[in-house]
Amino acid sequence: MRVFLLMLTFQLNSLFAQEFTAATNSKIFWKEIFKQMKEFKKIFKKQDTYQLEIIYTQINRNTDNTPTFTIYKYGNSENYFYPASLVKLPVAIFALEKLRSNYADAGLDYYIKFDTNTFCNNHRYQNYSYKYVRANGKQTFQDICKRYRIEKEQLALLNPELANSEQPIKKSTAVKISLKPSLYTLKDLITAMIVYSDNESYNKILDFVGQDYITMRCKDLRLNDIAVTRKFLVCDEYEQNISRPFILYNHDTIFIAREEMKISTERPVAKYNRATIGKAHLLNGQIINKPRNFTGHNRISLYDINKLLIKLVMNEHLEGKEKLNLSRFEQRVLLKLLGLYPQEDLYIRNKTYEFAEDGYTLFLMNGNDTSDITTPVRAINICGQAYGYTNDCAYFFDTKNNVEFFLAARIYTNKNNVLGDDLYEYNELAFPFMKKLGEVIYQYELKREKSVLPQLNYYGSLFK
Repeated sequence: MRVFLLMLTFQLNSLFAQEFTAATNSKIFWKEIFKQMKEFKKIFKKQDTYQLEIIYTQINRNTDNTPTFTIYKYGNSENYFYPASLVKLPVAIFALEKLRSNYADAGLDYYIKFDTNTFCNNHRYQNYSYKYVRANGKQTFQDICKRYRIEKEQLALLNPELANSEQPIKKSTAVKISLKPSLYTLKDLITAMIVYSDNESYNKILDFVGQDYITMRCKDLRLNDIAVTRKFLVCDEYEQNISRPFILYNHDTIFIAREEMKISTERPVAKYNRATIGKAHLLNGQIINKPRNFTGHNRISLYDINKLLIKLVMNEHLEGKEKLNLSRFEQRVLLKLLGLYPQEDLYIRNKTYEFAEDGYTLFLMNGNDTSDITTPVRAINICGQAYGYTNDCAYFFDTKNNVEFFLAARIYTNKNNVLGDDLYEYNELAFPFMKKLGEVIYQYELKREKSVLPQLNYYGSLFK
């Protein structure tokens, strides 16, 4: 077992451009943190079993509000872990970059239509859906009619189960407002991918960006441990390398651009000690008494996802090649989506997510709590969970108490070490651990003295 305890300090202008060295007080820091998490003592003692890795990034601002970072790292980063939906962050960022660089006249509100031929075991993309609005819990049926300027008879035809009540519609109820299904916009897909971690939207946006574009941008940004090579579909290797054709339309459904089928030629080389997990796995309903091999699958190190989130949140402070190719508007769009609670998303395209709770895609500081989030802390985050891994990477900020920090963590809770049987200790261990870890670091930040208080109005304004 090798456990790395590092404290790293750097200026933003040379972000991640230098090698880091261990600091003398990092062990003391983690010792104090873990003292407040005594109920999880066995996790800290069995590092190989739980594959725990944590990156806490402390932020200090100067009088110009320019940030400096100190990174405290705990855990082993050399072995592969399954990232699940963590890969949706680079896909979202590079989708906006590609839109900006390749289709300068297009925007997020442009419509996209994919090839509908079957692929990946007869999977077929659906290009159309109905439009819904989310009730806020105070509106009556009549209020919805007035708010969205829809005739009562028409809305009743679309939502007969709601039409006869004069009481406020239950909070988060999806009310259909379109007579016919319409094409998805790029923003519809990116919103579903980020706010609800929707896998079908991820598959489509990945096809829009293309694997080779992602590989190129990761090289440019020195994100050496990110490889996005697969959709969340059961495909053979050849089909996983294919990006489906699509057409872009403007508001009037007038043709703007077309991209034909693309076959990825870049296959990033794995940089981990091993890419096998578990002692056994399920395949077509049968137990295979061998570890599952993830060579060639999506991969992302906790370090690089943390690095990418820092780039996105702090992009205006970056220079040269370190800077993401995003406008201020595009940055705001992504930051807001990453921090948006599902019930704050008023326009939805999939009724499946109508009652998704506030913490639907938030593990750190929230766990699996389904109640409304009422704390002053907001998380701009990306998370993922599969095969026993629970992963989260977040920028937390609290404008009321002048607190901000980055926190990324992953833990493996799979007692029988069999992948695919869904017998994982998410509720028993992973969720409570992530919740407690976030709370302890937040309490530490509340008490930490700062020579200059951060100006966080920019982030707070995203959610007003």
